[in-house]
Amino acid sequence: MLFQETNDVMERTGRGRLHMLNNDEIHTLQQILYRYPTVTSSSIADRLLQRISLRINPRTIRNYRLSLGFRAVHARTRLNNVIFSDEKAFEVDISGVVYWIPYGRPRPTQYQHQVQFRVTVFGAIWYDERSNLIFIGDRTNTTTYIQHLQAAFHLRLRQVFGYYFIHDRPTWAHTTLAHDWLRNNRISCMDNYPPVSPDLNAIESVWG
Repeated sequence: MLFQETNDVMERTGRGRLHMLNNDEIHTLQQILYRYPTVTSSSIADRLLQRISLRINPRTIRNYRLSLGFRAVHARTRLNNVIFSDEKAFEVDISGVVYWIPYGRPRPTQYQHQVQFRVTVFGAIWYDERSNLIFIGDRTNTTTYIQHLQAAFHLRLRQVFGYYFIHDRPTWAHTTLAHDWLRNNRISCMDNYPPVSPDLNAIESVWG
């Protein structure tokens, strides 16, 4: 751009010939591209300026990205390495209650729910397998929860190395001891989702 007052010539951003990088500069650019695969060309240009004090316009960065073999693709969400776990309480009540009433009197209109048997079941599923079903008779705490995990996965722990673990965030599962057990068995606990979110936990549809 030419300024009439001073006749100083300044380079206008995005115009003129593309800047040519030398081998060392290209190597630095590649390192940044590999380390930050999701950032924009403008952000790459800023990082390059911080690293080697060289200002390159984003259009040049885009061209170098293509020439170095980088292509834009959409990330694929993989669910075949996610473990969905949950516990479910089942109740067996008394059904078909017979009332003996005098002849001619109306039938009872109120029925009091009577639980005959109650059991809590813990289980987990993943892409092509499931855990053992654990029947829980007593109340659960952190210690018993870890015991349930050990019994549920048992011989399948090697199959789920490197997997992600989702639970419905009960208090006994969201503890340091529980997280340490998962970490020691190379399982990552996913806690960055809403605490009550059955739509995000596939096992909710299994219980029926």
